Amino acid sequence: MFVGSGRIYNISKISSDHSGEYKCRSINEHGEKYSDAVMLNVMYAPRNVVVSITGSGVIVEGDSVTLICSSDSNPPALNFSWFKENQSSAVGSGQSFSALQSGRFYCEAHNQHGSQRSDAVTVTVKGRLVILHITVGVICGAAVILTMLIWRSRMKKKKDTLETQMNHFRPDNDIYTASDVESTDPLYENVTMNVSRPCEFEMTEPVYENTMHEKP
Repeated sequence: MFVGSGRIYNISKISSDHSGEYKCRSINEHGEKYSDAVMLNVMYAPRNVVVSITGSGVIVEGDSVTLICSSDSNPPALNFSWFKENQSSAVGSGQSFSALQSGRFYCEAHNQHGSQRSDAVTVTVKGRLVILHITVGVICGAAVILTMLIWRSRMKKKKDTLETQMNHFRPDNDIYTASDVESTDPLYENVTMNVSRPCEFEMTEPVYENTMHEKP
């Protein structure tokens, strides 16, 4: 990639982006020739220091969570220090750190050109009893919802069955019968309605007989 011309190439405000191999090319009327390459290695202090958590950051009391510190630097950072917010002294060292207690933790990466600290991450430690209560609560809630769904389904089925049987009519004896085959209560198992026929009236005419009276 062509970067400049002239016998001297000057780089101002040098940064890590300028690292790499450089060579020059000389040209005259008889031809051209390239020089040997030289390596430009730009050193810089750690930057973009980040802490990552293996897991969710929420652990049960007695367990641990691992924090890992990473950075961009040249040469690579070899020294890492771990701190807990509101504490002046380090709580650990090395690129990884196992947190056993709640709090906000951050790391500092170091090389011979400087250092930089990361943003803090939160670790939450919960007691086993709290975790147990949460688990039981979730299970109980799911059981209640399932029970309500089953109850509604059965009630709907019973209602549909009752409506179907109530609409059944037997014309031979004018009796409507509705039975709930799933009911366990004997008081409500069978419902029978009798439709009485209108009263029939029979009128009879009096009979008059001829009566003869004989004198003695």
